[in-house]
Amino acid sequence: ANHEAPEWSHHGEFIYTSRQINITEDEPWRAAGIYRIRVEDGESSLLTDESHTCSSPLPSPDGKWIAYSRLPRTGDGSLESIGRLSIMPVNGGETHDLNLELDRSVAAMDWSPGSTSIVFAANHHGDTPIYRVNVESGEIETLLEGQFQADTMSVGPGGEMAFAAGNPNNPSELHFMAA
Repeated sequence: ANHEAPEWSHHGEFIYTSRQINITEDEPWRAAGIYRIRVEDGESSLLTDESHTCSSPLPSPDGKWIAYSRLPRTGDGSLESIGRLSIMPVNGGETHDLNLELDRSVAAMDWSPGSTSIVFAANHHGDTPIYRVNVESGEIETLLEGQFQADTMSVGPGGEMAFAAGNPNNPSELHFMAA
């Protein structure tokens, strides 16, 4: 079924993942959805619809939201080119896109400790500047720019951030940014 990395729910009752919606179709990345799997019995629920292909679910620390990346599907089965940073309630429901104004595809993301913002890297002319978006207001703030590609990131309990980044001349290294 082409599952992505699992992510535990706030209290450990569920696992969230992304996988191909119809496992008999070719090119699984064209039609993937966010699934919630109950640990107790393995019951699986699709939380997103087929209007977008969705990936990288990340539950918020407060257990209320799931952040994820999604690409709109067009009528001919192709995908738009801007990967949206989106949030929805943990049980599914109305989705809010947070990076449309920025017009950049999401490359990596992590929640702030209080679940009030998401720190993310976004593709921009071969680099991936790091931003923070307030999930309530949608306001986006640039945290770090430069000639690098941020691969992964983790926001610490005090808002500090560790991330791995490199460029074509230097392999990916671990970096730290104070809150």
